[in-house]
Amino acid sequence: MTQLRADAPAWTDKDRARNRWLGCQAVPSGDCTVKFRPDPAAVPVHPPARRTGTLIGVTDLNHDIREFRLAVTGDPAFLPGQYALLSVPGVSGARVYSMSNLGDGGEWHFQIRWVPGGAATTHLFDRLAPGDTVALDRPYGLRICAPRRPAIWC
Repeated sequence: MTQLRADAPAWTDKDRARNRWLGCQAVPSGDCTVKFRPDPAAVPVHPPARRTGTLIGVTDLNHDIREFRLAVTGDPAFLPGQYALLSVPGVSGARVYSMSNLGDGGEWHFQIRWVPGGAATTHLFDRLAPGDTVALDRPYGLRICAPRRPAIWC
């Protein structure tokens, strides 16, 4: 097993002693056994799917944040707090952005801050124009409330 991050915050000395690995921080070098506890609450209401988003509008919110509005193919539903992976044309690897609207009307809104030298944000800010499309892999994240907490905390 190869660990990708020796200082992974959720990985304890006890886990290391038991030869446990974080699946998101390790690459198996051969056959391995994966143990998990299925949780019915972790089944997504809106299962992730690959879709296409067509840019229908852009609004400057301040000097380095823009709202990108996309018309999404297929079921546009998502829950507050969920996010999508955007595959930006010409940029290697998808980028994670959270939706900032309620998904009504088949539109998804993303408020994105420009990162100087960032491959994805440079493309989004400088090259993406209304009518252009991006691939979306979405929605991810679950809205699970902790017991005895107000719904606003989940």
